Amino acid sequence: TTTVRSVGALSVVMRLLMGTGAGLLVGLYLALEVVPQQVVLQALLVGACLLLVLFTVLLQLPAARVPGLLPAVFAAWLVLLGLTMLLQTELPVPQVAPEMKRLFPDSTLEVEREIWMATRASLLGVFAAHALFMAFALKLKASSTLRQSDGRLREEGYDSRLYGASMRYGQQAADLFCGMVPSGAYARFSSLLQLRGASSIALQRLGRDGLAWAPCIGNVCTIIAFIMAISLNVYITGGSAEAIFMLAPMLLLLGQDPLMLPGLEDQQRYFPPVFATSVYLALAGIGSITMSPAVDTGIRTWSQFLLTALFHPMELKFHIMVLFAIGLSLPSHVTFLRWLWNQRPRPSKGLVITMLLNCASVLLNLAAGVWVASLVPLYLNGMGCAFGLIQYFAMKHVRSVGVKII
Repeated sequence: TTTVRSVGALSVVMRLLMGTGAGLLVGLYLALEVVPQQVVLQALLVGACLLLVLFTVLLQLPAARVPGLLPAVFAAWLVLLGLTMLLQTELPVPQVAPEMKRLFPDSTLEVEREIWMATRASLLGVFAAHALFMAFALKLKASSTLRQSDGRLREEGYDSRLYGASMRYGQQAADLFCGMVPSGAYARFSSLLQLRGASSIALQRLGRDGLAWAPCIGNVCTIIAFIMAISLNVYITGGSAEAIFMLAPMLLLLGQDPLMLPGLEDQQRYFPPVFATSVYLALAGIGSITMSPAVDTGIRTWSQFLLTALFHPMELKFHIMVLFAIGLSLPSHVTFLRWLWNQRPRPSKGLVITMLLNCASVLLNLAAGVWVASLVPLYLNGMGCAFGLIQYFAMKHVRSVGVKII
């Protein structure tokens, strides 16, 4: 037994050493490439990479060996994230080498702003990748832990062997926030949430293995990665509407947890990405009225924008058609989101009507030439038609299966 323990301890030490070396190399490379000549930011970036590797290595170890350590590592990573973004805003931009100035024909002020924007975008990309990596690792760890559990269910719908341990993991507040939350307060808060069924069973199993905090931190990492990816899209492309189709799927990593999203069950996992896509495209469509006018008039104030909209027929027509397309697409998006959330069937006539409204809006926009200035209305109306078809055939399949069972 002593030999087995010594071998296991040696294996853990080797993993930590290898992970530290890999994190140091990756951190040094990113520091030299992303924030050259900025020692403070370089040190923070290397520290963030080391914490990421430490988090990943410790996550693969039995939770009993590192109680409460992983949430502390994540909290330290969050602190480095905030410090890095804050100091990048406050610290002066490094001077450009004389031999490189010929590559920047603009004024010194514009050069400094371009360098600041490039550094900001690079840091957003690095930390977004960190957060997404941790969210994915936590999702895999939680899934593997649940698959390995062999608890039995009673008819009441809870794990008979783990139900007695549910209060124990509620009292072990070190599993959540490293013991900063009093155990009594957390136990009362957990009882108020009233998680039932499969979600309660999953949380009990994760709590037994010391991973009750995993769903909460996984959701936090996913939200951080999504917000940073949206910000990066704004920095690089100016807020391209098409980018949401590639960024929204990362919200599939969200899951039910006892603190942030207690109502997000497994059957509702597609609601967040669809909701984010619909809201983003609607806001992009409204923003296109001022940012991408049919007639280029330059940067305008609100008074200039209103005067131009009132006295320029082509631009007024563009604004009306965009708002009209967004308004016609909203019923189909709302109906589909409600169906994704509660899975309740809707009358087929309503789906047909919303699909016809979207088709009519598409034809009007094509005829008026609005798509030349903005494709967002076409995206919204096309998604509305697709949502109607998906919901109709899904409800038809469920109905046919139910009839066969009866």
